[in-house]
Amino acid sequence: MSNPTGLKILVADDDQSLVRTLTWILKENGYDVVVAPGGEGLLGRVEEERPNLLLLDIMMPKTDGLQLLQRLKADDRFRDLPVLMISSMPPEEATVKALGLGAADFIPKPFRVRELLARVKAQLIYAHELARAREEAQSRAAIVDILHEVTDSLKPDEIYHILARRIARVLQISKCSLVLAKPGDQIGVVVAAYENPMLRNLQIELARYPEIRRALAEGRGVLVEDVASDALYAEERLRWISG
Repeated sequence: MSNPTGLKILVADDDQSLVRTLTWILKENGYDVVVAPGGEGLLGRVEEERPNLLLLDIMMPKTDGLQLLQRLKADDRFRDLPVLMISSMPPEEATVKALGLGAADFIPKPFRVRELLARVKAQLIYAHELARAREEAQSRAAIVDILHEVTDSLKPDEIYHILARRIARVLQISKCSLVLAKPGDQIGVVVAAYENPMLRNLQIELARYPEIRRALAEGRGVLVEDVASDALYAEERLRWISG
């Protein structure tokens, strides 16, 4: 999200000249702008427009911006909506109050255009990344739920064969085996082989598979492109010749 233009910003302020100025600045920079004059009916306006960001004045004649912010953040539907508070109040006092109620940032009046745009863009990017992270978390949780449901209904042997088959297909290889072993073991157990679905519980000497020993010792994957030339298989090649 390097250039978050085309997103919607709701401006809630009683100063019509300021609203016109903000609207012009934001539209010139590619944002869609909607207005809630004086903050009246703000929650309904937010629900109707579903903005990506809210610019809210703290001090308005008919409405308390901080009370609106508090009500907004108490609603689960709008909790993640980034709110930038704008006010002529002393920055120290306004910032503490606004941020304490859940505002994303505070912009004092009069504001600099570049600073305003930078803060708006930063909060839009943050909101976008937060939404994406939550979507990914939900997707992962759903996948985990599916896996739990599937694995609960399958025997371990069936799960191993499914994994071997899927890995072989993804890597486009004709042979793929799953070996169960732990660091220090001399013997491993082949629990599934893509090329031989009937293979179960075959014991192998790990001394003959240096890549498995290294993977167990280092706790990471080991790639051997060619056993005929890879240094990892040097001792094993000598055994092949002498045997």
